[in-house]
Amino acid sequence: MTIYTHKHHIIPKHMGGTNDPSNLIVLTIEEHAQAHLDLYNEHGYTQDLVAHRMLLGQINKAEAIKLLQKAPKSLSWKKQMSKRVTGEGNPMFGRTMSDEHKKAMSKRKMGNQSPAKHYIVTDPEGNTHEAYNLAKFCRENNLNQGNMVKVSKGKYKQHKGWRCQSL
Repeated sequence: MTIYTHKHHIIPKHMGGTNDPSNLIVLTIEEHAQAHLDLYNEHGYTQDLVAHRMLLGQINKAEAIKLLQKAPKSLSWKKQMSKRVTGEGNPMFGRTMSDEHKKAMSKRKMGNQSPAKHYIVTDPEGNTHEAYNLAKFCRENNLNQGNMVKVSKGKYKQHKGWRCQSL
């Protein structure tokens, strides 16, 4: 009978542990699951509970990912993530936006909403409407957003008598 073993991080990576050999220990699958359950009971990190359940075959990888995405983030995790994107770790570090780009983005913003396309929509009676949120406009007027986008791109001439132009 073959006994399967795993390498377990004594201090898990999500708690700042490393792959240094002094931080690794070889455990059976059952021992590994118990180690994560013990860590969860001691520290309360969702990652350890999810690892425990995965090792016992109670959940699969896709279920584990969903659980981890929904889990509240610890203060230490938030600080670690903040540190990763501060200064030179930030992908925008050392880059600047041109004034023209800033103006273009500013024009496209509406309140606290993210930048959106601006549309001029003409109804079947010939009245024009401005739409910054085409999806919402289409819902309110019983229109199909995909078809209205195609109208704005010139693929369709009209949708239910409505015309649309992207600015």
